[in-house]
Amino acid sequence: MFDYELHRIQQAELLREAAERRLVRQVLTARRSARRAARRSGRPGGDQDAPSPGGGRPAASGTRRPGGSGPAHRA
Repeated sequence: MFDYELHRIQQAELLREAAERRLVRQVLTARRSARRAARRSGRPGGDQDAPSPGGGRPAASGTRRPGGSGPAHRA
C-alpha cells in the first residue's frame, strides 16, 4: 500500500507540473497575440497597459546620484 501511495503522490505532482506548463504557454501565447494585434492596429506598443518593471516607485534613498552627491561609504 505504501508504494501505491507514493505513486499517487508522484502522479499528482506530475499532473500539477503539466497544468502549470500549459498555463504558462497559454499566457505567453495570449501576450504574443496581443502584441501582434497592437502592431497591426498601429498602436506603438502592445504592453502600454502593463506596469513598468520598477513599479513606478522612486529610487531608493541610498542610491548614488549624478555629480557625486551620493552617500559616503567608509571602509
